[in-house]
Amino acid sequence: MFLFSRCNICCIPFSRTLGRRLNSRCYEQGVRRYSVDLAHHVNKGDTSLSNILIFHGLFGCKSNWATLAKRLTKDTGHTTVTVDTRNHGDSPHTDAMTFDLMGKDIRSLVVDKLGLSNCILIGHSMGGKVAMVTSLIEPSLVDKLIVVDSAPRQQRTSGGESWVMEYINAMLSVKFKENQSPSEMRKDVDLQLQKTIPEDAVRQFIMKNIRKNNTSFEWQLNLKALLDNHDDMIGFPEFQSTFPKPTLFVKGGCSDYILPSDHTEIFRLFPSATIETVEGAGHWVHSEKPNDFLQVVKRFLANKQE
Repeated sequence: MFLFSRCNICCIPFSRTLGRRLNSRCYEQGVRRYSVDLAHHVNKGDTSLSNILIFHGLFGCKSNWATLAKRLTKDTGHTTVTVDTRNHGDSPHTDAMTFDLMGKDIRSLVVDKLGLSNCILIGHSMGGKVAMVTSLIEPSLVDKLIVVDSAPRQQRTSGGESWVMEYINAMLSVKFKENQSPSEMRKDVDLQLQKTIPEDAVRQFIMKNIRKNNTSFEWQLNLKALLDNHDDMIGFPEFQSTFPKPTLFVKGGCSDYILPSDHTEIFRLFPSATIETVEGAGHWVHSEKPNDFLQVVKRFLANKQE
């Protein structure tokens, strides 16, 4: 079922600003740590303004943000860069997947590929955690941070498997048939996913990760890596360092991904943070209420406070 793409992988040393190795199973098991070349798309803007890098959530890809990124460039003048994180979209597949490794991927993209000395980060859900970790381990690279409906904590589970593991297992159980048309395939896969994923909008989002192979279809996601690194993906590393620069947390008014109980840790790690709520939005704030979301983001970007 899996197609493990060949990737251009280059080893880079740990950032000196990290100060200490973060706890992770991949280090304990002796897996070497690498950064990977991340697939990305650039919407060019004013070169005098900081580039804005945008990271999708779990099971997402850079195309999820394509329309909003273009609008953000048009409205603010900032160059926007939408990014596929490792094991997602067009980026390489790797066995190891932790937030500290993903932070190294971002540093490599910013410094080595884009040739930048600083940038602004926007991340949704899992991408919000990637953005937070990157800001905490590489604070000199980040001018401002925007976290969309994500908190620096372990994701809650209501007993048994997390919804993340349930979704991964549901995708792994899908049987792709040969010689189907794309429409036939989508109808078939949709039926197979309905028991575990009853929400139609979520299934449609998940199915954006299907691609054609020689005779049938397959998942573009590296589902094995997501499953193997599940505990890391629903967790968050411990930090004693802080990111003191301007930070915005955007919460969906109908979402429980940022709770009042999260505020203490948010303000400990990000002492300059503000939290704004987009009323009527769920977890996918930027897609459910794009205009309201953009207004909040543009207001924050326009604030010159250091």
